[in-house]
Amino acid sequence: MDNKIIGSGSGGAIANGGNQVNGKIVDAMGSDLQNSAVSSTAALTNNLFIGNISENVGGAFINWHGAESNITKTRFSYNSATNNGGAIASIGSDENNATIFVNKAIVTKNNALTGEGGGLFARFSAGEIANNKFSSNTPNDITDESGILIIK
Repeated sequence: MDNKIIGSGSGGAIANGGNQVNGKIVDAMGSDLQNSAVSSTAALTNNLFIGNISENVGGAFINWHGAESNITKTRFSYNSATNNGGAIASIGSDENNATIFVNKAIVTKNNALTGEGGGLFARFSAGEIANNKFSSNTPNDITDESGILIIK
């Protein structure tokens, strides 16, 4: 099934740790989470994300500040985001890093239309990206603005 976030939302299929609506990170009830630790955990194993669209970041999946995500043996293909992270975005803040682990995933043919990280985009994010296949993502496979993400 294809999913699309309409408006300025993020995370075409799944948003871990809140969502971004009209420039603010909010929880399911619309409460502002921008400067609070979200501390939610998502575990995705053996999933398929195809053709999801976000009007902002994270075409299929967004991991917000304070949240942790573990993605294993999951495929992301033909997803797109208007900004960063055509398939996956992990975005923390100065106060609360996001944490993401991606292992044995296939991330191909995703697109960040006006941003970076067609496959994966990370900012203020810790964790590890290992044993994956990233290919044919536009404009590039992985962008790590964090400098603390381990990529193998």
